[in-house]
Amino acid sequence: KHAKRKLSWMFSLGNSTVRGAFGKKSYDLQVTTLQAVALNALNGGVTLTFEDLAEKLNLEGAILRPLMHSLSCGKYKVITKSPASNKINTTDKFVANAKFTCNMRKIRIPMASLDASHNTKRVEEDRSIAIEAAIVRI
Repeated sequence: KHAKRKLSWMFSLGNSTVRGAFGKKSYDLQVTTLQAVALNALNGGVTLTFEDLAEKLNLEGAILRPLMHSLSCGKYKVITKSPASNKINTTDKFVANAKFTCNMRKIRIPMASLDASHNTKRVEEDRSIAIEAAIVRI
């Protein structure tokens, strides 16, 4: 009866609260399911490379890049990456940031969108329509 149906996991829709102890303070991090899994993989001061994380979490690079970017390059840097830059490379190494501090106890760490934010062809098409409409009004 339901042979053609396929169940797929929407990992970007899940949320969790992770309690992290950084130094003497503890924080409640409100993160997505994938971010929680990545934080758990780096628990205990373990240093992992991008490829090690991809293998351990069984994720593709296209999903792992925005995931690690949100944790290491965003407003709240709960993960330290080396070399320090705003771009994630396959040779980067990641470790939990032991020196992390924040004034708030409860922190929401947003995840970058996994979908393309906009299609350039569509944007150009929309702009051309708007330009034509403006010309007609003149």
